[in-house]
Order: sequence, then structure tokens, then C-alpha cells
Amino acid sequence: MGLETKPDFICLTGDFITNGAPFDPIWYETLLRRLPSRAPCFAVLGNHDGGYWARINGGFGSTVEVSELLRRSGIPVLKNRAVDVEIRGQRLRLAGVGDYWSREGTGAAAFAEPTDPAV
Repeated sequence: MGLETKPDFICLTGDFITNGAPFDPIWYETLLRRLPSRAPCFAVLGNHDGGYWARINGGFGSTVEVSELLRRSGIPVLKNRAVDVEIRGQRLRLAGVGDYWSREGTGAAAFAEPTDPAV
């Protein structure tokens, strides 16, 4: 239903997986691929998506698995980085910080000048 509104861009805000829930990466990738085919799409990871907190609570020990799933789905992860996008002729800077509980957050890097070209 959300894609029917024809969004200008899509921001996914983490916790793509939940501890104890089945994780089928092929099903998930198929679902996620629909998003960037409709609008520019960006993601940040949440505390369930890997790292220190997730590991001690039964999840992935690193954020690699979920980051790779998003990459294969065509969705860049904004972990400690920013990108400039153009939406309806207006420049917009999107910044993402690594998750605090994964111990990967670096705010200074996230809000530095983007290194990627504008999308």
C-alpha cells in the first residue's frame, strides 16, 4: 500500500530482523528489492541488526549479514555517512549514524561532507 503513494524517497530505519524470528534472506531480499525500483531508498541499521547488543541477546555478532542483505537488495546503508539526493529539484542531505548498541556509531563521520556523488 505504501508504494501506491509514489514516494519521492524511502528511508528504512532499522531492526530488519528480530531475535528468535526466522530469517530467510532470499525471501527478504525479494521483498526489499521492490523498494529501490520505485524510489531512491536508504537504510540505517537498528540494534537487532547485529553487533554487540544483538550478539549478547542471541542475534548476529556483526552487522555484516544485514548490511549485505540490503546491499544485494539495492539499498545503501548510511552507516556513519551522508549522501546528497535531489528530490523534485531540491537538494537534500541524508545522514545515517551506526547503531549505538552495536558500538558502531560515529556521529562526526555521519555528518561530514558526503563522499558519494548525489543520487
